[in-house]
Amino acid sequence: MEVRELRFRVTQPGFRPGEITLATTFLDPLEQTAEELSELYRARWNMAEAARHAQVLPRNLSFKGAVQTVNSFATYLALKGADRDRLWSEMLTAIATHEVGNRPDRYEPRKLKYRPGKFPYLTQSRSIEKQRLCA
Repeated sequence: MEVRELRFRVTQPGFRPGEITLATTFLDPLEQTAEELSELYRARWNMAEAARHAQVLPRNLSFKGAVQTVNSFATYLALKGADRDRLWSEMLTAIATHEVGNRPDRYEPRKLKYRPGKFPYLTQSRSIEKQRLCA
């Protein structure tokens, strides 16, 4: 399996700066830039933290809802003099409200049925492809 490795620095006021290494199967840097992927990683990290905060499984939270919530709170968290601890706690609570229903066996083969793209065409039924993925 081919993977693309990215490294980026994380700086957050009040914390030591750190470096994160991210491995992804998105290989084309023109389609998904390092900055875009680091933002998605940040949103995922916030989702996991919100799940721990609300004692919910991370897979039961909406990724899109988390991204929208983080983007909404970003302006307020950046303000000087803002009560960041309170805002952070409120943001995590808001992320945790975006729950999705039970989604058993939620995985899909990375194949497209009709549209051209970088994945092979889906030429067999999804159930057969899912069985092949689990084998």
